[in-house]
Amino acid sequence: MNEMTIYWITRLDGINALLCLCWIISLIAVAFGFLSRVSTPEHDKRAIAVENKCMAIGFSLFALFLLVFVFTPTTKEMIAIKGIPAVVDVAKSHSVGEKAERVCNALVKIIEDKANGK
Repeated sequence: MNEMTIYWITRLDGINALLCLCWIISLIAVAFGFLSRVSTPEHDKRAIAVENKCMAIGFSLFALFLLVFVFTPTTKEMIAIKGIPAVVDVAKSHSVGEKAERVCNALVKIIEDKANGK
């Protein structure tokens, strides 16, 4: 991982907090739009049209922020996503190295035994 990847991983919690805040604000906007729509007299067609547009925009933003918030990982989740495979790779290569070292030591012992006449 390079420095830029590590930086953005550390920023994910802040991004999640911002998305959550935007999601809550859009939910409040939809609620106020609904309450405003309920309290508007039926004969005021222009106000109803504006309120319907505002509610549609608010609900669209609500759905968008909710989806992005749900699918954006936190810092801990992203570290697990990026870090666990790297740790497993290092562990695998380390265990292969240990096995190779044992095989080499056994071969050296066999060669020394043959050289010593055993």
